[in-house]
Amino acid sequence: MDAAQSLNYRLVDNKPLRDFFKGGRLKRTDGTRLLAKWAIYLLLGFLLGIIAYGIRNIVEQLQDLKLNTMERYLRNENLIVPFLIYWGFNVLYTTLAYLCVRFGGPLVAGSGIPEVKGYLNGVRMTGLINIKTFLGKIISTIFGYSSCLALGPEGPMVHIGTMVGAGLSSAKSKTLRIRLPKIFERLRSDTEQRDFISSGAAAGIAAAFGAPVGGVLFALEEATSFWNRELTWRTFFACMVSAFTVNLIYAPRIHGASGQLKDYGLLTFGVSKTYVYRIEELFPFMLLGVIGGILGAIFVKLIFAWNRIKRDLLPATWPFKFLEVLLVTSFLSVLTFGIPSLNSCRQLSVIKYDQDVCDSVDNNSTRPISYFCEPDQFSDMANLFLIPPENALRLLYSRTWGMFKMSSLFVFLGVYFMMIVLTAGLTLAAGLFVPMMLVGATYGRIMGQIVELCFPDLEPAVDASIYALVGSTAMMSGFSRLTISLCVIVIELTENTQYLLPIMLAVMMAKWVGDALSRSLYDELSDLKSIPFLEHHPPQHTYCWGVRDVMQRKVVCIQTVDKLARVVGILETCRHSGFPVVSVDGPDRKKTYRGFILRNQLLSLLKRQQYHHVTQKSPGVLDYDHWTTLMNYKWRLADVTEDLPPKDVQKNMVMDVSKYMDRSHIILPDSFSFLNAYKLFKDQGLRHLTVIDDHMQVAGIITRHDLLNWHFTEEQMRS
Repeated sequence: MDAAQSLNYRLVDNKPLRDFFKGGRLKRTDGTRLLAKWAIYLLLGFLLGIIAYGIRNIVEQLQDLKLNTMERYLRNENLIVPFLIYWGFNVLYTTLAYLCVRFGGPLVAGSGIPEVKGYLNGVRMTGLINIKTFLGKIISTIFGYSSCLALGPEGPMVHIGTMVGAGLSSAKSKTLRIRLPKIFERLRSDTEQRDFISSGAAAGIAAAFGAPVGGVLFALEEATSFWNRELTWRTFFACMVSAFTVNLIYAPRIHGASGQLKDYGLLTFGVSKTYVYRIEELFPFMLLGVIGGILGAIFVKLIFAWNRIKRDLLPATWPFKFLEVLLVTSFLSVLTFGIPSLNSCRQLSVIKYDQDVCDSVDNNSTRPISYFCEPDQFSDMANLFLIPPENALRLLYSRTWGMFKMSSLFVFLGVYFMMIVLTAGLTLAAGLFVPMMLVGATYGRIMGQIVELCFPDLEPAVDASIYALVGSTAMMSGFSRLTISLCVIVIELTENTQYLLPIMLAVMMAKWVGDALSRSLYDELSDLKSIPFLEHHPPQHTYCWGVRDVMQRKVVCIQTVDKLARVVGILETCRHSGFPVVSVDGPDRKKTYRGFILRNQLLSLLKRQQYHHVTQKSPGVLDYDHWTTLMNYKWRLADVTEDLPPKDVQKNMVMDVSKYMDRSHIILPDSFSFLNAYKLFKDQGLRHLTVIDDHMQVAGIITRHDLLNWHFTEEQMRS
């Protein structure tokens, strides 16, 4: 990713900062900043709750409009008109979803989870967080999910949450030309932004699933690379507020005007009063985990094989991407309409409901729709392909017998799995959680019905819905490799702890099997998008390396007191984001290390005209608040060159950077191991590592790209 740069998570230790600490101003401003943080976390959760409800409500309206319009014409024997209506709505929705990507930029497409993980790992990506991406993501998610495509809104909610967190805390927008005042300057640093974005990702999951604890664990397990105890409290608070907000808005729809408030589960799973599961059923549950790991690995490999085929056959231009969206939408419209239309109808009376279940959901939510059939009949294919995915999940989770034929489940499993593969690479905002849960619930239901056929005389009878629940969890773990957070999300999602042990067994089996066969989907997507993500450990063949094997030896340095013309020349001809600061201590000591200074710091000093004539004294040291404000702007060279003196005058002017350089920048001896340098770089959230020799002379520099420079293969190192 050419637009990717490293973030600076370290506090720059220079004279303005030390003067700020000495003056005792930190204690006076700390209370105000702390109060502002909690207010932002409150607002973050509240806004994400409203956004999640808005997306869900609008999607329901759009889906009802499509299906109700189609249903009015289904009573006739001619199916051409209802199909054209169904196809027309799907094409309209996906076209609008695609146009949102064109408007908002390429980062609107997909779930955004790999990009968010990269940002929280220390990678800055242009366009990841801005108002156009934000609006495009929301609208594309709404229209994409309302169509017939196999996608969901939960993944994009992670990206939406990060944008809300970053936007509220920074309180600025280049697009809207808004920049709120001084109180937010201290919250605009990369470190503060990282924490708010981590909480936003967690609150997005909490709002999407109604799972506040699961949201915190998702951020901790999957999203962020940096965590601390204070962040846990604040993230939990934001997740609590987001889940409560959605619950509060939904309460009138569920309980009317009674004022009752109840924790909701978007896919409530009834609690049985007479039957949980038998100890012998733990083996089928473990088998569901194995199948989930295998299918998850196959899914990851199929997606990238399909993307390689498209890359070789189709140009990566907008017209061809739009054509792909239209073709896939039309093909899936034919499948999702045509297959149910060929299916036979059955009487509703064949369905048997478990009367010993405490279920907070009314019976209508588990009653199949009578598409293509008489009012007292139903088609199980129509209730898998045509209705919204969440409704299909409710039916698969329903404590019923006789609703789904085995042949219908097998057909749906194969076709829908293929639909997800075709949908995953489209240029739309799309998540995979709900589609994968639907696949897992389908093969889980199949497993449950097979067990029921093998042991027909058991009392009470085997409940296939439990297998559907465990299968959906295993499938989600199989492609994402989530474990702890996934278990908690499913428990909160279904409001049920009766089946925690089977869920944990299936998740761990899916994780182990999936890891043995492939990497997780998000790791593969990070590589595909060239996101320079630092894993927890480098490859084992690098353990024998030293920093000399990867460091850049041609290092551009700035002197503690350097000529203005030379500094400007370096900035004009060199794109490096940071420079070691050195002094000349003799003929053989021309690069004695003194500190480090970032490119943006040099540009800030030029903007503030912190240079002087060689015969004059250097200007006074900038106040820390003023310095922080300057550093929060992402200066370009063009922003400062217009205020610079002429070239001939610059030769007689100097810039003293000793007061502003980072005095505590981490340095390494050139004998240091690559493995320890890698861990130090990742754990400390560094942007640069300066390498010195035994005489404190700068010998090289290491950046994120040097640590991920895989042209140093095992074979090359052996040679």
